[in-house]
Amino acid sequence: MRRSFAPVLTALILACSYPALNVTAQGSGDTVVLLQAGQLLDRPGQRPRGASTVVIRDGKVAEIREGHVSEGFGKVEVIDLRDRFVLPGLIDSHVHLDSDKAGQEGLIESLTSSQAYFAYQAADNARKTLHAGFTTVRNLGDRDGITLALRDAIAAGIVPGPRIIDAGTGISTTT
Repeated sequence: MRRSFAPVLTALILACSYPALNVTAQGSGDTVVLLQAGQLLDRPGQRPRGASTVVIRDGKVAEIREGHVSEGFGKVEVIDLRDRFVLPGLIDSHVHLDSDKAGQEGLIESLTSSQAYFAYQAADNARKTLHAGFTTVRNLGDRDGITLALRDAIAAGIVPGPRIIDAGTGISTTT
């Protein structure tokens, strides 16, 4: 197993139709999560593996085993993705989570909506982004620190969303 993919694979599990699963939480170490994949892409430039089991301990990928295994781990939670293709999470390097409108519609929204509205919209866009398979995004700035606060809320496990690398307040000639 290539260690460089371990954090990305762990984050991907959040996007695999299991929103209630919080594999990044610090556990007592006695529960193991087994993600059974039909095919697994984990090695850059190589063909995907066939049937595989990703072994997760304390929210981190510990190992990858060939085939679908479930014995010999003690207390386990099994996530059955045997009919799915599993791959590391995607990265989107240009997002604006606080709005999905542009042009005149975006301008009108910026004048008629409150900071609280944009905060809720950013949280909803983060959830949608995560469920689309993106586990990391680079947000290119917003006003009022909305996505900086969202980044911290996601990291604390308060709301679901991808890891956010945020530019902070945008720089322009109009601000």
